[in-house]
This record gives sequence, structure tokens and C-alpha cells, in this order.
Amino acid sequence: MGEAAERITDNALRLHLVPALGSRAMAAIRRNDIQVLFKSLSEQLGPGSVRNVYDVLVRLMTAAVEDKVIASSPCRRITLPPNCRTRRSPRPRLRRSRPWPV
Repeated sequence: MGEAAERITDNALRLHLVPALGSRAMAAIRRNDIQVLFKSLSEQLGPGSVRNVYDVLVRLMTAAVEDKVIASSPCRRITLPPNCRTRRSPRPRLRRSRPWPV
């Protein structure tokens, strides 16, 4: 994981996920809890930041399912703000222009 990804993960956990969900057992967290959390976050943060926090939570819950800590992830079918649903596609590369023949 790169430095930027580590910083995103740390911020998501420290500032948003642990304060909102950290006092609860993973098995007690329901889909509705996640939906309420991300509705609240979308009112405080920009769409990219909301997506970053969601991605961290999805990775955490996926690992918990794989380790059989929980049976299934509560992150399924969560509605994020419209600009969060898809990742931004990369900008097309500009080609060097050739001068018109004279």
C-alpha cells in the first residue's frame, strides 16, 4: 500500500469509522447502520472522500467475512451520493498535434 493509500485508510478509520462504529461488535452492524452513516458523511464530506471512507469499510468487512468473523458484509447495496458511484475515468492522453502541411 502506498503512502497516500495508507493516509486515506488511517483518516477513514480514525476520523469516521471508529468513532461511528467502533464501540459495536462487527456482527451487530447492519446494512441500515451503514446507510445512515454514509448519508451523514455525504452531508459533511465531498463525494470523493465519502467514496474513500466507503472503500476502506468495504475492505474491512470483506476481510471479516473471509476470516469468518461475520457471515456477510453489511456494505451490500449501500446508496452513495451520485458522484461517488463510479470512479472517475482517466483523462484521455493528448496527442501531439502535427502542423498542417503548407
